[in-house]
Amino acid sequence: MSAVLPHDERGSAPGLLEKERIIAGPGFSRWLVPPAALAIHLCIGMAYGFSVFWLPLSKALGIKESIKCGPDVGFFQELFVTTCDWKIATLGHLHQFWMMILGSGVIGRVGLGLGYISPVSTLIKWFPDRRGMAIMGFGGGAMIGSPLAARRSPPS
Repeated sequence: MSAVLPHDERGSAPGLLEKERIIAGPGFSRWLVPPAALAIHLCIGMAYGFSVFWLPLSKALGIKESIKCGPDVGFFQELFVTTCDWKIATLGHLHQFWMMILGSGVIGRVGLGLGYISPVSTLIKWFPDRRGMAIMGFGGGAMIGSPLAARRSPPS
């Protein structure tokens, strides 16, 4: 048996997720939405430009010269060996490649997906007549961030 909640004569205030609470009021300009979506996409789009951080990251870890692994060390052995340096393709912080896979590969990609789809779906709803605008900033993150990161890398 469910209890009926009392309401006053004016009615109750809308709940946190009710439609009346999330609809934009009169006078709201839809053109305020694209700058916010663009800012989010510029931030998460930098993941495409992450390759410019490999050299500064290796220098920050103190790597001056690479110690090559022998021919008998395979890919899976290379992930856990500490007697030689990884190739740039397997470089990770403190030789903990599993942390790189978990952080950048799993957690980072989930965040990237959530950060990508939220502005896209919002822009498509607010601008059904301009659907291409929904993805305008994603590639811009790498385009803007990569030169900035390369310019700010520490000296050799």
